[in-house]
Amino acid sequence: MQRYVAGESIRQIAREEYRDRSTVTKIVRSDEMNALVQKMRERYYGLAFDAMDAVEDALKVQKDGRLGRQLLADIGVIPSAEERYPLAAEESTRIVKASLTPFEAAITEGAEGQMFRVAYGAACVLEESAENFGIQLPTPQQIHFRRKVAKVADEITGGRFHEICMCSSCSQGSKGLRNVAVFQLEMPKK
Repeated sequence: MQRYVAGESIRQIAREEYRDRSTVTKIVRSDEMNALVQKMRERYYGLAFDAMDAVEDALKVQKDGRLGRQLLADIGVIPSAEERYPLAAEESTRIVKASLTPFEAAITEGAEGQMFRVAYGAACVLEESAENFGIQLPTPQQIHFRRKVAKVADEITGGRFHEICMCSSCSQGSKGLRNVAVFQLEMPKK
């Protein structure tokens, strides 16, 4: 019975125990076996309270964000990948720009259509993550200044600044370009 419960096949048990397969079949299909399986199921379901306590402790005491997110996804609060795009498209038609937070407004500035929806979604995720993990986000003024720096750096590089930033071996060069762009922005105009 233990070997069958452990997942061994009737044929394998019969061969290794030197018994006829029909004998092993009678044993594993007996009332005694059914009672054993029922008792094991009861113990298994009895663990549900301990499992619930463990999940509750992980969420409330340990503040396990991954477990929390998985639980929300499992109960349907977080939409599946197939549901996300239609939801984003539907919700974007209801986004009132006047109701955006200053951070959301700065992130979505200049974006239209699908790019606005993507920028808005990213801003919402960033704000919530910052709140949950105690991270400080850049201010709208910092976001505007960084955009200006990127624009000047793009002018300096003939429109290739983004490409330079994406090149892993060019990280020092992109920092230098940013510094030059900052210098140009901060230099008094004559």
